[in-house]
Amino acid sequence: MPCFAAQSNLVPAFPSASDVIRKLYTCINEKNLVELDDIIARDCTLEDLNFPHSFQGKKKVVSFIGQLVESMGENVQFQLGTICEGGELMASLDWHLEWKEDQIPFSRGSSIFQCSIEDDRLVIRKAQIIWETPFKTGELGLGLLKILASLFDDFPKAAKWFLKSPQTIFKVVFTIYNMLLAPIMNPILAFYVILWKLVVRLLGYLMSTLHMIAKFFNKMSSNGNPTTQA
Repeated sequence: MPCFAAQSNLVPAFPSASDVIRKLYTCINEKNLVELDDIIARDCTLEDLNFPHSFQGKKKVVSFIGQLVESMGENVQFQLGTICEGGELMASLDWHLEWKEDQIPFSRGSSIFQCSIEDDRLVIRKAQIIWETPFKTGELGLGLLKILASLFDDFPKAAKWFLKSPQTIFKVVFTIYNMLLAPIMNPILAFYVILWKLVVRLLGYLMSTLHMIAKFFNKMSSNGNPTTQA
C-alpha cells in the first residue's frame, strides 16, 4: 500500500487507487450509497459512454450511481477483473455483470479512474465507463468508418464543426425525436417490453415444468422400474 510523504517526519498512509476503486464497486454491489461520500470528490466528473453527456459534481455522480444500483435489482452484481494502477493516481479495470454468479451476456466493460487527495482522503476525481455493445458490426463497422472518413475528407469544414460540437447535433436529433417520434414509438416500445416480460415468464414456467418432469423420471428410475429390471 503506497504512502505519500508529508512535510513533517510523520508519513500519513493513504489507501491506494485500487483500494478506492474496490470500495466503489463494493458500495455498488452492497447498495451502500452512504459510504460513497468518502470516496467521491466534490468536483468529480463521471463520463459513461452510454450517455450523451457527462455527470459533473458529487451530487450528480452519486445520483447516477444510485440509478445504476436501482437498475441492477437485487441479484445483479459487478464482478471485477484485474485492476491496473498507473501514474498520477490513476487506475483501470475490466469487469462484467453477473446475476446470481452467472455472467450476463453483453455486460462486459472497463473503467478508468483518476484519484486525488481531498481533505486528507484519497477520492475519485474523474471516471470514464465503457460498456460492451450488443451490436457487433464487424466488417460493417469498418465499412462505415471508411465512408465517414471519406465524407470528412470531402467536407473538411463541416467535419471540423461536427468534431468540435457533436453534442449539438445529438441534442437536435433527440429534440426532433421527442417532438415527432416519441409519441408514436414510446407506446410501441412499452408494448414490446411487456410482451418480452410475458415471454420470459412463460419460458420460466416451461423450464420449471420440464425440470419437475425430469426430477420425476429420475426418481422413478432410481427407485427401480419393473420393466427395465426385466
